[in-house]
Amino acid sequence: TDKAMASTADGKDALDDRLTGLQAPLLIVWGADDKILPVTDAIKLHQLDPRSNVDILEGCGHLGPKTCAERVANVTADFLKSQPANSGKVRGVPVGQR
Repeated sequence: TDKAMASTADGKDALDDRLTGLQAPLLIVWGADDKILPVTDAIKLHQLDPRSNVDILEGCGHLGPKTCAERVANVTADFLKSQPANSGKVRGVPVGQR
């Protein structure tokens, strides 16, 4: 917790240096209503690896895996099942849609 708090104070997340080591396919799932980290941060992550895919879940906030668990699981499962893997897409996922 201390490390995470310190990283927010200097504007650099503790995981920033690990992003370049990730391999495609990469899925970024973000809550459209995130009040802690805005959707623009998801787009910035996507720009670091344009092959990544971004699903922005309407009606979900910062803790999407907890508060929107079924929707997060559904978009993740859809991504993992896609053949060939999706690459470079950004999409909004409305409430009520997988």
